[in-house]
Amino acid sequence: MEHEVATPLWKQYEWVVTLLYHDELNEVGSTRVSYNQHRVGCLSGRRRQVDVLLQEPDGTFSVVECKKHGRRVGIDTVEAFLGMVEDVGAARGLMVAPDFTKGAKRRVAARDDIELVVLDWQNACASGQSYSRTAYCPKCPSVPVLSGQVPPLIIWDYLDGMMDADFLFAQYWQGYCIKCQTEFIYCQSCGGLLEVKGEDVVCEECDITYDAALASIIDK
Repeated sequence: MEHEVATPLWKQYEWVVTLLYHDELNEVGSTRVSYNQHRVGCLSGRRRQVDVLLQEPDGTFSVVECKKHGRRVGIDTVEAFLGMVEDVGAARGLMVAPDFTKGAKRRVAARDDIELVVLDWQNACASGQSYSRTAYCPKCPSVPVLSGQVPPLIIWDYLDGMMDADFLFAQYWQGYCIKCQTEFIYCQSCGGLLEVKGEDVVCEECDITYDAALASIIDK
């Protein structure tokens, strides 16, 4: 398999931040962490892009914006983010960057619903490489070890189960590749990695048909 062309650092930074929040927050029945989502603004009526969406079981959500530039994030960028948080009706807003100016930090110091998170690239990349729920997307090019590139990791969204006509219960994980966003089902019974291509996904090893309509977790 050929090695991929180096992806821009800002995009890899978004991937790593998604992985870190997912590893920390995503559990069965808990916060759902999704990359590159969209919300229609309550005030603007515009479709707003969200780098990382944190959805709670009660229907509330928080938005995460990632900034990987060659300079510290300033007050103008933070104020634009505040407007986006208000527009989409998010309960909280988190901006993640290697560093912020003093003015940017002072701007949100009194806000309980806004957090500026400092995450430098070296620590971010190392954390992404050691993501605890490791599975690699077979559709994406491989990444050389020690290349500094984020590998094509699959984010496993949650564990689910289903019962067939013979009352046999099967558990499976639903997930998607952080890079190409191809959806997969992981068959817990045999360890098979199944790509979601239609409404039904068949595990030939176990003779189980999974309903992929229930597994759709990507905001197309």
